[in-house]
Amino acid sequence: MEIKPAKKWYLIGRLSLFMAGPVIAFTYSHLPLFSVMDYCSIMLAAAWLYLSVEDTFNLSVPAYALYFIGVFTLIFAIMQQKEIFDYLLITSSLACIFCTVWCVQRLRKKMLMGPADLIAIVSLGFTLAPQTLGLWIIIACALPLIGMIANRELWSQKIPFIPYLTASWLLVSILD
Repeated sequence: MEIKPAKKWYLIGRLSLFMAGPVIAFTYSHLPLFSVMDYCSIMLAAAWLYLSVEDTFNLSVPAYALYFIGVFTLIFAIMQQKEIFDYLLITSSLACIFCTVWCVQRLRKKMLMGPADLIAIVSLGFTLAPQTLGLWIIIACALPLIGMIANRELWSQKIPFIPYLTASWLLVSILD
């Protein structure tokens, strides 16, 4: 898919404005960088920002990058050393989300989310506390709706969901 230069600059500007606030708040919340976890958090945010750019321009992400960043994110989640009960709560919450998406897709007979979005939800979800998962999903779903209403875009149009997941993850992870 070839993007015209004018549209490319428009998308770059739009994504930069959209991500600037969450990136600044996330980075500021980790300063000064004292621990390895702080450095890993910043690198993780940069990796998901890369996937957000790819998803915005191509409506897809490179599989190798998605798998690598997803595994890195899950390793980061393990490094956080949460209690086993937290991981069970997160797993059950994510299972509920996937069941809901699956049921809606079956009823509408249409693919609503791509596999990359589901991988992003799993890997980013495990890095959050169980009590912030609901807020994260609500924000991630509300942001594109607000954008579509404000820009009067078509509801049938495909939208990249990874940038919204990333932006809401950046905001919600500040609360952890």
